[in-house]
Amino acid sequence: MKTELDELMKQKIEVEVQHVAISKAIEHWNVEYEVMVEQKKVLLEQVELMKKLEDAEEKAMELKMQAEKLQVTCEEILEKEQVWEARRLSLLFCVKLMILFVLLVFFFFFGV
Repeated sequence: MKTELDELMKQKIEVEVQHVAISKAIEHWNVEYEVMVEQKKVLLEQVELMKKLEDAEEKAMELKMQAEKLQVTCEEILEKEQVWEARRLSLLFCVKLMILFVLLVFFFFFGV
C-alpha cells in the first residue's frame, strides 16, 4: 500500500511539474504571440508610411514636371513680350517719323 501511495505521490508531483512547465510554456507563447501581433502592427504602419512616401514622391515628380513646363512657358512669354515691345517701339518710331514727314510736307507745300 505504501509503495502504491508513494507511486501515486510521485505521479502527482510529475504531473504538477509538467503542469507548471506547460503553463510556463503557454505563458511564454502568449507573450511571443503578443510581440508578434505588435510587430505585425508596426510592419503594417511601415507599409502604410511607405505607400504615403511613394505617393508623395510621385506628386513631387509631377510638381517638378509642372514647374519645368511653367518655366518654359514663362520663358516663351518673356520672349514674346520682348518681341511685342520691339514691335511697339518700331511702330512708335514709324508713327513719329510719319508725323515728322507730314509736318515737313505741310511746311514745304503750305509754307507756314
